[in-house]
Amino acid sequence: MSPDGKIEQKSLPHSCQRIRPIGGFFALLDSLVQRLPETVKVEAHQIERLSKAENTWTLYGRNKRCFGPYSSVIFAFDAIPRASRKASQKQLLERALPLSAGVIASSAYAVMSSCMAIVLHFEPALEVPFDTIVFESDAVLKFMSRNPKGDQMHRNLQEKNDTWTLVATPEWSLKQRPDAWGVDQHSVRMWDKKKVGSAMLLALERALGQNLRRARQIIPTFHWEGCSYLTQVVDGPQCAFDASAGLGWCGDMFGGAGPAGAVASASDMCDLLSSYHQDEESSSLPAKSQWGPRSPSHGDEDTLSIIGPETGRSEPKDGLDHTWETAVRIAGGIHVRAADSYKKFRKSGPTGNNVPHGPWDGRRSSGMSLTCERIDDGLLKLTGVSKDMQHNLLKASFPRGTVGVCGGLWDPKKQLIDLGSGDCWKGSCPRQVTIAELGLHGSHVLEWDSVPDELAEVLQAIRHAVPEPKILQHFEPDCARLTFENMCGRTIQRDQTLCGWSRDNDRVNDQDDSPKIMIVLGKSKISRGFKYRKEDRLSLDVSLSPGDILLLHGDARRWVSAVNGFEELPHVDSPFDFVHLWLLDHRQLQKLRPSVYNSIHHPAVPRPGGVEYKWMQFTYTVLDETDSMGYFHVELNDGTSPPEDMKVESGEGKEGKDTRFSQLTAKRRRWHAKRVIVDSDFQALGA
Repeated sequence: MSPDGKIEQKSLPHSCQRIRPIGGFFALLDSLVQRLPETVKVEAHQIERLSKAENTWTLYGRNKRCFGPYSSVIFAFDAIPRASRKASQKQLLERALPLSAGVIASSAYAVMSSCMAIVLHFEPALEVPFDTIVFESDAVLKFMSRNPKGDQMHRNLQEKNDTWTLVATPEWSLKQRPDAWGVDQHSVRMWDKKKVGSAMLLALERALGQNLRRARQIIPTFHWEGCSYLTQVVDGPQCAFDASAGLGWCGDMFGGAGPAGAVASASDMCDLLSSYHQDEESSSLPAKSQWGPRSPSHGDEDTLSIIGPETGRSEPKDGLDHTWETAVRIAGGIHVRAADSYKKFRKSGPTGNNVPHGPWDGRRSSGMSLTCERIDDGLLKLTGVSKDMQHNLLKASFPRGTVGVCGGLWDPKKQLIDLGSGDCWKGSCPRQVTIAELGLHGSHVLEWDSVPDELAEVLQAIRHAVPEPKILQHFEPDCARLTFENMCGRTIQRDQTLCGWSRDNDRVNDQDDSPKIMIVLGKSKISRGFKYRKEDRLSLDVSLSPGDILLLHGDARRWVSAVNGFEELPHVDSPFDFVHLWLLDHRQLQKLRPSVYNSIHHPAVPRPGGVEYKWMQFTYTVLDETDSMGYFHVELNDGTSPPEDMKVESGEGKEGKDTRFSQLTAKRRRWHAKRVIVDSDFQALGA
């Protein structure tokens, strides 16, 4: 896109061919790994440290596992999906000092740029005939790249349409966060993610000349530290290998940004290894004179369009990358025998070995392995709960004797309960039904003694997967709350929500930022949106499939949230469209806000005229009988004969008058029944 707003489609030279892997590059890598000869062994392990004795290396993993001996060890950052990330790799190299000093020093000249970025989803889809738009001379934006819907393996971008990554220029990004020096600095100021993201979206509207209010931010604004490498090795092999130590490092940081640079670096590394194992001189540790700026090429797009010299960080312009000060010190001639740049992550990061202990001790140990992803400050998403565990967890969350409330949508004008799909409540109570027949929504609470072992197993896996154990260090849940929803023909339109934006109603006070955990079950994928305030235009929307888990803590407990997307999944069997199984610690809530605690743990029997009667009209009690799937049957009551352990909410006001409809609103409800079924039993209930 030219400075005057005109979009120009650039054609490649005849000698160039553009190829896009089906499923994305991660899918291509997985496929290539499967094609390796049987003599090549590929395993995924989290390595904590490595050491060399005599002429061989030994790698040490979790649970005191050892791997080796090996004659050489090669690092290939991001070469295999789901492997250790950059912080983990740097820790390993630092723990191998001083033997790793030569390799570390060479990497110091791989200068990368840092840019602000957001990921957007458009509904309806953004119709442009390009995969990448590069903005020339735009004060804010550098490029926007399409993330094709079907090509996002391992990237957690599961949306209805293609998504788009929007990246700002390094120069503009520096102004938004001028004191961002990288991970080794501890005094980075708090920058306004909401303000930065909104400014980038407005700049995109101006550039495209379109109203983009339909844009939904699915990944929050983030400071992309390693957006693009600005330098590459221009003289000699494009990798680093120290033959005296048998240690090497390859990747696009040496060979030039992008897949082509990564392949070039790997090829050079293979040549050096071949020579090394033939006892030939094979060391290659590129010094400063062997590095140079990455030259732009015709047709460069995406991250390749960023060529420097601005890094987007406030740091010395000395040709060194200051996001890793250990490398800078060694490259500057300082003899470093030991370093730990990531000390604050030593116990809680990817190479941490801190195993937390808590109130769940004594439960059976978990063999479950979850993957944790940081969505934003205070918001973590975990995945990996198997379908069998999901089924067992839901079944165990309806133990015999459990009492809850449920219902449809009460229409005060028509005096009927809408159950969706054009149906209304018909019949009398008490009535025995399956849990799939509990209406549109409902909930119940399991106190500590009733929590199933399956939930304890999931919690233990969560504790192991969370990168910072201190988040759950003092979290001792005393209950679990299950809420369920059946859509029954209802839909959630664009820019709408299921039940409106709301804040957590179980916080002790405005300063309460204690953690809470939500496990998603059922047969549908949902989107849960988060905003700072109800009035905000943009929301952070998190896609959640059955088995996904959200952990909220810190600032995230202060946000408003809502279910703002729904998609039923094929070939998934469950009695509910979606279930939220909350793991909570309500001991302080019971002490400081007893009325709120009682409304959650001991809800009143729904009565016409009651505050909650608009949504809940029945109580249910779990019985002994089960259905074909192993779920218990329940008994429905409409308030005429409530369970003994539930309160009865009176329909009389202070003056003794019948006020059972005085609190019902005449506001038009969100969904309307297609047909009405009324009989004498229902009239008796509503009269």
